[in-house]
Amino acid sequence: MIGERIRKERLQRGWSQENLADKLGMTKNAVSSYETEKTEPNIEILKRLSNIFDCTIDYLTGVSDDKDSVVYAGVRNGDTIKVHIHKNYPHNLTPEEVESLLDNLVDAGFNIEKLIEKAKSNQ
Repeated sequence: MIGERIRKERLQRGWSQENLADKLGMTKNAVSSYETEKTEPNIEILKRLSNIFDCTIDYLTGVSDDKDSVVYAGVRNGDTIKVHIHKNYPHNLTPEEVESLLDNLVDAGFNIEKLIEKAKSNQ
């Protein structure tokens, strides 16, 4: 998935592998090996790619299909709940904070199970 996304983003910009390699400060062969998934980029390269492509690491790695969302997962009543938050949201949340957010929604009167069912049916 990572290689496919890197290639897609590179081609959308009309860049060659060499162009992207120059932006990353590496060789064309390194970019090629990422795109063919012979190797995976480390976290530092993923950070640089997300900045270059103006997308999230979650998008590059296939966790999310939304370029602008970070996916946080929490567990509620045994179910894993994924919360998509826009990349420009000013807070980085831990899984514990996501669970706290869900608890706060319940405390405010929201029916979390109903919201989860609705979210799942919209996917």
